Amino acid sequence: MVFEILSYITGGMIVLLGLFIFIFPQRKRTLFIKMCTDVVTAINGVFIYFATGNLLIFATVATCTIGVFRDIIFGLRDKYKIFNYYFWPVLFACLNMCSLFFTYQSPISLLPPIGTVVSCLTLYLYNQKITKCGAIFCQTLYVIFYAILIPSSNILTVFSLVSAGTTLLGSIIGLIYLLFFRKKEENLVQNDNEKGNI
Repeated sequence: MVFEILSYITGGMIVLLGLFIFIFPQRKRTLFIKMCTDVVTAINGVFIYFATGNLLIFATVATCTIGVFRDIIFGLRDKYKIFNYYFWPVLFACLNMCSLFFTYQSPISLLPPIGTVVSCLTLYLYNQKITKCGAIFCQTLYVIFYAILIPSSNILTVFSLVSAGTTLLGSIIGLIYLLFFRKKEENLVQNDNEKGNI
């Protein structure tokens, strides 16, 4: 009962955080919110396991734990030259795939690591359009993963499904903003600067 309540609380936090991860155009803000979400998601996965006994959920716990360290290193890319090599996204992508040795239960277990690998490789880039496309692909796999888990689990997994759905929605909104609205804002500012209004 205690773990169920804790799962509800952390699940609600994930839903709120998930919406805002990829909705902003700034890379550093995205990485910070992503790190916070990964921490809470890993903790939530542990609570769900103790509440349901479903070992499949550890596929998510493993990828999110790796994700915390990934987000920190990616965030330090600008500050430290040692983190400015493509070795790092490849390393974390390999770690996510290696986690399958410990979490594999069925082909469904492949979905979180595969999605996280794609998200990992694109999250390292400065191009936020590509990052958001990677996030859309990743969260789509997570939505499928949790949707499949629901019949063999309980209402607690619904929180994870809703969280993946809100993150997917935020990623789509963020991409649409970058593609159609941010350019217009930049053009308006440029025009105002040329007119001497700023």
